[in-house]
Amino acid sequence: SDAAALMIIAPFLPQFCEAALGVAKHDVGLSVGLISSAYSLANGIFAPHLGHLSDVYGRKPVLLFGVGASIVTAVVFPLSTALWQAVSVRFLSGMLNNTVVVARAYLSDITQHAPPSDRATAFAYIGAAWGVSRFLSAALAGVTVGIRIPWLPPPFNSNEYLFPCVTVATFLLIALILSAIFLPESYPHQSERRTFSSNRRYASVAQQAAQSSSSSSSASSPIPLPPQQDDNSEEADAGTESAAEVLTYDRLSMVSALKLLWNEGGAELLVLLVANAVHGFSNGGFLVVLVLLWSLD
Repeated sequence: SDAAALMIIAPFLPQFCEAALGVAKHDVGLSVGLISSAYSLANGIFAPHLGHLSDVYGRKPVLLFGVGASIVTAVVFPLSTALWQAVSVRFLSGMLNNTVVVARAYLSDITQHAPPSDRATAFAYIGAAWGVSRFLSAALAGVTVGIRIPWLPPPFNSNEYLFPCVTVATFLLIALILSAIFLPESYPHQSERRTFSSNRRYASVAQQAAQSSSSSSSASSPIPLPPQQDDNSEEADAGTESAAEVLTYDRLSMVSALKLLWNEGGAELLVLLVANAVHGFSNGGFLVVLVLLWSLD
C-alpha cells in the first residue's frame, strides 16, 4: 500500500493541479513538488513512531491501519479543490501509512531463525514487491484517468481523477480484508506486552517477581541463609534476563528506543541511514522531474 499510495497520483498530478486546483501554469512545478514532498516528509517524520507502535501493539494492527489509511486518503485526494487541501491529504497519507517499515519488521520476525543468506533473499523480495506495486499502480492510474463514474451525484460524477483512485483503493481493500483474515501476528511475546506509555519507566514482570520473592523470603527468615546453587540456576537466570530485556524494550519510549539502536548500531547505522536518505532524495527528485516532463505539451 505504501508504493501504491505514492504512485497513484503521479500520472495525472500536473493536469490535476491546473484543472482541479486552479493552479497557474507557471506554478504547476512548485505545486507538484509540494504535493509530492508532503507524503515523503510525513513518511520520514512518523516512520520511527509507527515502527515503535508495532513493537508495542504488534505488527498486524499497524499494517492493517496503514492500508486502511491508504484507502481513505486515496479516495479523498481527487476531491480536493485547493492546493492546501491536496497537500494536507498527502501529508496525512504519509503520516498514517508506512507499511513498508512495519513489513520489514514483520519479515525480520518470521526469518529470525533462518540462515543469513535466506534472510537477505527474503528482504530482497520486499524491494521487488515495492517496485512491482509502483509500476502497476501508476500504470493503472494512467490508463483509467478520464473515466467518470456516472451514477455518483454531482460534482463527483464529472470528476476525471476519482475513478483511478477508487480502482487502486479497491485493490487495497481486497488486500486489507485478506490480511485481516489470513495474516498471523509475527511479533513474539505479544501476550506479555502491556499498554504503552512514554512517560513512565516499567520494571519487567520477572523483575517484580524476583523483588517480591526476595522481600517475602527475607521477612520470613530472621537469619540470612547462604545462597544455594542449582544446576539449572544459570539457565533460569538467563531466561529471566531475556524475558526482562524483551518486556523492558517493549516499554521503552520511542526516543529511548532510538538511543538504544544508536548504541547498538553506531557509525555503521549512521552510514546506512545517510546512504538511504541520499538514495530517497535522488529517487524522489527524479520522479517529480519525470512527472513534469510527461506533462509538457
